[in-house]
Amino acid sequence: MSGLRLWIAVALGLLSAAGAAAQQMEVLDFIKYKPSQPGLKVDLDKSGAIIDFKTGESGFTFLADGKNPIEPQEDDGVVRVIAPHKTSYLVIKHPDFGQCIWKAPVKLKRFKHYSAYLATYSPDKLFKLSRQWLTFNVWPEDAIVSVDSTTTLVRDGKAQFYLPIGTHKYKVEAPFHSSVCDSVTLTDTGKEEQNITLQPFYSYITVRPDDQDSEVYLDREYLGRGEVTTGRITPGRHRLTVLWKGIYYYDADVEIGEAEKKTVQLDKEHDASLFWQKSRWGLSEEARSASGSQPVKVEISADVEITAPQSDMEILINRESVGFGKWSGKLPEGFYAVNTRRSGVESRVQFLRIEDSSPVSLSMAPPEADFATLSIHSNVIGAEVYVNDEPKGVVPCIVQGLPGRQNYKIKLRKEGYREETIYVKPYGNDLTDVQIQMKARKGR
Repeated sequence: MSGLRLWIAVALGLLSAAGAAAQQMEVLDFIKYKPSQPGLKVDLDKSGAIIDFKTGESGFTFLADGKNPIEPQEDDGVVRVIAPHKTSYLVIKHPDFGQCIWKAPVKLKRFKHYSAYLATYSPDKLFKLSRQWLTFNVWPEDAIVSVDSTTTLVRDGKAQFYLPIGTHKYKVEAPFHSSVCDSVTLTDTGKEEQNITLQPFYSYITVRPDDQDSEVYLDREYLGRGEVTTGRITPGRHRLTVLWKGIYYYDADVEIGEAEKKTVQLDKEHDASLFWQKSRWGLSEEARSASGSQPVKVEISADVEITAPQSDMEILINRESVGFGKWSGKLPEGFYAVNTRRSGVESRVQFLRIEDSSPVSLSMAPPEADFATLSIHSNVIGAEVYVNDEPKGVVPCIVQGLPGRQNYKIKLRKEGYREETIYVKPYGNDLTDVQIQMKARKGR
């Protein structure tokens, strides 16, 4: 009997070795869930063991003990199988990644729930984001945001959605305000942020100076000469300024309520005694151009420094080679695609937008594919994100270009909340979802 067991073990080992030589898959991080696992709501199966394989791929087939087919249940990022009671190993097949023979660390038993990571590898296939974060910064803060068929109440003026790459329709609405309907296109290059201010119904200001040559500005924006009426504006405090022959005789705050129609009647002889002086804040070139002067075109450029991880890595800007290892120079206002290349292999593209003259420093990822991506989110939108103590943006955010199979310290900070830190070990060429709950400090 012992000889038979030895023969089976040897045969199974040879079979595993043969499969390993050609396979582009492996099973990692096998764990057994506890019955009282927090947040785990699964109806256990009396016929066999539940195994959740985490993967970004689909199209797998499974054989229990090499002979019994298992029908997998595919969900977003998870393939679930129910293995017969006391299954010892699984044969996993995929049309693109070959075959893997996986021997479970324990016999898989009924009423048990397990989890593992099903890693896939291919030199010709790089990981691409299939979903992206969409965040809304909305005023008023009690608005309602709907994206496709999902509706949510805005929390502290912010809302977040994790949606498939592509175009989505959205609507933002609030009582006594005009709604905004539009669409947004999500890409795998970065999260999308929408800043939306809903306009209250019928709120506007009419300004009536006694001289039709007077120039009227609201919040430093040129409105026109003589009597002017604003479009719909937000309720609250606005700065009204009126100029006459290059000097101004009125400069004061004007309060306007929701849906209010306010008229401001000006008397130069009276107001001049209170406000007559040279402009204290000065008009921008754009404002003077709007009032009749010729516009002055301002050329914008920024100092840019691009650094590759190694000196032999070629740097590409808009597909043109600019050097190896490090490049610095000026780039005019515009949108640029930057990546690196080595031995014919190119990195993922990072996009750079020059909007002003602020200097830009960009650190590039190497072109090799074995890099991980983190999707970091929390119950507190806008918390600062640190990866290994380096700032990476605010929640929610996606951090790319991290070497896989290394431990990373993820830390969230926000005023009024306790600082939270967790450690994760992402996989190369895949996305790891990181959810961190934050708690408010006492007395907040």
